[in-house]
Amino acid sequence: MLVLPFSGESKKLTRLLFSETSIRVLEALEENYLSASELSVRLGLRLNTLQYHLDSLLEADFIRVSRVKWRRTRFISIPQT
Repeated sequence: MLVLPFSGESKKLTRLLFSETSIRVLEALEENYLSASELSVRLGLRLNTLQYHLDSLLEADFIRVSRVKWRRTRFISIPQT
């Protein structure tokens, strides 16, 4: 049996993959490109909650931001899968 080291990075990845919200975000982005605000409405999440999951997915290289724009002084990221 091979046991892989469980580092801080692998803990983050494991937590991400077991997050129902992160999985829902990935599934929604599989269908088409959506802005953070569009994702927020589609998934019924507050924008700050969604941003937390987007940041985690970005850090793990599961998604990429294709464009950034500002709307009424609010940062909106547009993820690209």
